[in-house]
Order: sequence, then C-alpha cells, then structure tokens
Amino acid sequence: MNKRFRFVHFLFILFLSISFLSGCSFRDIDNRAFVLAIAVDDSGDTKKPYKVTIKVVIPSGNIKQEGVKYAFFSEKGVSISEALALIRATIDKDIDFSHTKIIIVSKSLLDRNLGNVTDFFHRRRDIQLVSWIGIAEKRAKDILKMEPKSQSSVTTPLFNFFSRTAVQSPYITPMYLFDFRRQQIETGIDPVLPIIKIDKKEKRCVIHRALVIGDGKYVELTPQQTMIYNILRGNIERFNAEIKEKNGKFKYGVFIDSTSIYYKINRENSKQPIINYKIRHQGILEESSKYTESNLLKEYGKETSKIAKKMILELLTYFQKQNVDPLGFGLRYKATNLHTGDTYKEWESLYPQAKFTLDINVNIISTGKME
Repeated sequence: MNKRFRFVHFLFILFLSISFLSGCSFRDIDNRAFVLAIAVDDSGDTKKPYKVTIKVVIPSGNIKQEGVKYAFFSEKGVSISEALALIRATIDKDIDFSHTKIIIVSKSLLDRNLGNVTDFFHRRRDIQLVSWIGIAEKRAKDILKMEPKSQSSVTTPLFNFFSRTAVQSPYITPMYLFDFRRQQIETGIDPVLPIIKIDKKEKRCVIHRALVIGDGKYVELTPQQTMIYNILRGNIERFNAEIKEKNGKFKYGVFIDSTSIYYKINRENSKQPIINYKIRHQGILEESSKYTESNLLKEYGKETSKIAKKMILELLTYFQKQNVDPLGFGLRYKATNLHTGDTYKEWESLYPQAKFTLDINVNIISTGKME
C-alpha cells in the first residue's frame, strides 16, 4: 500500500510539473519569410539616416511550383534595428535571419564609422557570423535587386562570388562578418572588404577591387593591387599572370597552380626592422605570342620572378606610405616580441622605417600540352 501511495504521489507531481511547461513556439515554414541578404544605405534624412533593405525568399507550400519567389522591403530608421522593426510591421510573416548570408553596406556610410554601422549584425544572435560583408560602390539596395543573366533561381549570385565553391577569382576578397569584427578591433591588422559594382549595361555584378579600412582612413585598391594582396594574404593559390614587352604588347602568360609564401620580421637593427619575404610559385606556360620551346622556360621563369618582385615591392611600400597594415605585420610583431607591455605602440614607430626584402622564384615546369 505504501508503494502504491508513493507511485500515485509521483504521478501527481509529474502531471503538475507538465502543466507549467510552455507550449511549442514552432512556426510553420509557410509563415516564415527567410532573409537572404541585407543592404544598408544612406537615407538622405538627417532624422532617420539609415535605409535598410532586405531580400526575402518566400517559400511555397506547393512542391510542384518551380523557382523561388523573392520580395524586397525597405524602411528608414534612426538605427538599423528600428528600420528592421518597421519592416516587420509590413510583412504578414515572421522574419527569419537564420539564412542571411550577405550584408552590403553603401560606400557613402563609411564616414560614419563602419564599426557602428555593423554593430547590430554582430550582436544579433539569429544572424550568423559566417555571413559575408561587402561594400557597395553606390547604392547597396541596387545590388540586392540586381538579377544577372546567369543567376540561379534558388540562390543569390553573391553567394557564388564569395563562397569560392563556384567562382575562384584572384580579384575577389571575401570577408566573413566574424573575421571583419576580429580584425576591426584587433591592433596590428586592417580589414579589407570587397567593393561591389553594378554594370547595368551588361546586367552583372563586378567585383575586382577592394577597400582597406585603416584607422580613420580608407585606401581603395586597384584590380592589380587587389590580386597581389590576395596572393600575399594567402587567399588564393592559383592565378594567371601576364608578361608584356617593353612596348606594352603581350608576350606570354603563366598559370600558377602552386604557391608558397613565408615572411619573417628581422629585428637585428633596432631602428629599422627588415621584413624578409620568401615566395615560391610553380606553374605552366599558358599562352605565348610566339612558338616557345621548353629550353626557354628557365629564362621565362627568371623574367617572371623579376617582374613579380617589382610589383609586390611596390604594393608593400604603398601600404607603408599610406600607413595601413592589411597583411598583419603588426599582429605578427606583437606575437613574436613579448619583451614589452605595449609592443603595438613600438611597432607603430617602427613600421614607417621598415625595409622589405624579397626572395622570389617562379618555376615554370612545362609548356602545357604543346611540345
């Protein structure tokens, strides 16, 4: 009898506990609006300076329906959070940010401190930190609405540009949201974001330049500088290089399929640190303006090494003159010099006097299929 009483008592407590549990807050997929991308522009209104646009994919319950339906919603606000709150009031579905992969900020907002603009995205727990972030040359909203001829019906074209699963270009500098935040608050490295441009005539997005975000300054890179930066940063290993004659005519092209880059900061001279680069490239002769035999490959390799050394040295000194550090020399210096409590301040005084030495070797191993 005592055991029976205890069992009944246990069931009573169990049912009483269940009654206090809240119900499931699950929302059916038909009641959700999945946000694929977010654009932030200057509204032109001093009272509500931000204009936020979201690209929403609205799934259909009909499995036979082909394609995906997109919708765009825009609102102005004092802050990004207020603009999104106003957008929520215009959609009859729950906004879901779990699939947001692209965040685009207009170049016109750079004078407001990009860290303040992106602060909302770093704090939101439902926006994934693996989202990519980029800079729109003009209006970010136009990039969201851009539909290239090659666009797939189940994705947005910028996914393919940044993920490197489809497009592998040496001119594209993808940047994750979490990595941008890390580099932004860390001393010793300046983040680099891709610049996205629209070619309305050809109906396509063009991404072949980048922007270095320094301390209170912004340095825009040319396509060639962007490619060299990506090589030095280790963002790419395979790329094409063109060699020209003195008169500017094309001579030959090299395809590099293997890259090894290493550098060390030498402090033997306490007043002038030396940054020693060791770079090794290996590839094939991809194209030539004249018939080329294999015995010329060594000569071509030396010529390519000489030109590459000149171009890389020019970019390194350009960064130095602009007082920006997108390659993270200051970060390396802090990590390898622990003799003082403020190594970064020490590096700030040393960086303008730093000297670069480059040991570059381009090994062209074959003429391709042509013998």
